[in-house]
Amino acid sequence: IATNLAVSLSQLWGTESVLVDLALTAGQSALMLNLPLRNTWADLTKVEVNEIDQDVLRTTLREHPSGVNVLSAPRRAEESELVEAPKVKRTIELLQKSYDYIILDLPHHFSEIALVGLDQADEILLVLAPELASVRASAMAFDVFENLEYPQNNIKVIMNWIFEKQGLAKTDIEAGLDREINIIIPYASE
Repeated sequence: IATNLAVSLSQLWGTESVLVDLALTAGQSALMLNLPLRNTWADLTKVEVNEIDQDVLRTTLREHPSGVNVLSAPRRAEESELVEAPKVKRTIELLQKSYDYIILDLPHHFSEIALVGLDQADEILLVLAPELASVRASAMAFDVFENLEYPQNNIKVIMNWIFEKQGLAKTDIEAGLDREINIIIPYASE
C-alpha cells in the first residue's frame, strides 16, 4: 500500500515522491518496484549524522521511472541493527526540504526508529484488515497514539478488505475502535 501510494502521488501530481522503507529487517519497497538493492539504509550507517546531506541522500536513493525515489531497507537483517534513530530523523528532515511527498513504510511495532517516523509525520495512515487480530492491534496502536498525544485528526483509518466475502462488519470494527474508517480498499481478485 505504501508503494502504491508513493507511485500514485508522483503520477497524480507530476512530482517526485520518496518512499522510505523503515521496515528495516524485512522491508520490500525496492522489490515492489523491481529496483536492485545497490543502495540502502546500510550505506547511511557508514556516515556520521552530521555528514548526511542532500548529496549523500541523492547517492543513496534509488530512482524509479514512476517518479518515486526509494530509500530501501538493508539487504540483510543484521545491517538493520546498525540504523540509528538520529540518522533516521536527520534523513527525514532533509527529505522534507526537497520533496512534497514522503511516504514512510513503518514496521508493525513501536521501535525507537518507528517513533521517529511517526513523530515527523504530517498524517498517519493506519492500515488494518477486517479480522480480529488486526482490529485488536489497531486498537492498541490508537492507545499508543493517544499516549504520545498525536493529533487524532491527523490519523486516518484505512481498511484493506483482504477477503472476498468474509470479514468483520465495518460497523463492528468502527464500534470496536471507537472511530470511523476513512477509506476502504475493496477486495479485487484480479
